[in-house]
Amino acid sequence: WPPHHQAPLLNAPQVLQMIGIIIVQHDPCRGHGRYPLRVYGLMAFSVGITAVCTVRNEYIVKHYRIALHVQNSVLYASGAALNVTAFFLVSNPSSAQAGLGFFDGYDSPLAVAVVACNTLIGIAINLVYKYADAVLKCIATDCTAVVLCIISAIFFNLRTSL
Repeated sequence: WPPHHQAPLLNAPQVLQMIGIIIVQHDPCRGHGRYPLRVYGLMAFSVGITAVCTVRNEYIVKHYRIALHVQNSVLYASGAALNVTAFFLVSNPSSAQAGLGFFDGYDSPLAVAVVACNTLIGIAINLVYKYADAVLKCIATDCTAVVLCIISAIFFNLRTSL
């Protein structure tokens, strides 16, 4: 996947999104972008890093002999260990919040739901890498962003602009 004759079609959503971003970022009253040029440079740098990481992640998931569930277990266990270690070794820069514990703020079901959703998203992305490819993951991410913007505009009164 994909057949070579369909490969150009897979780039169309990304090209469309890029054109949309350019249109939205142009301020016609001032005749230039909404943000300084360095912000767009940082965005391009971020896109480059994301692209390299996405391709590398797909390669690791598809070609390493270690099973996918073992890779996920190691990933999540390492992340938990690093976070707990950082919590105890790195001082809190805000003296007003110095008394916060590691699980402060997680008494809300919504906070727990966010963590659970991010965990499921991580597992789903690995399955997409394993059984499809990075291009399909990018298309799914683009579609998700559009759906979330529509939901936010309808239910959370997000003020959209063009």
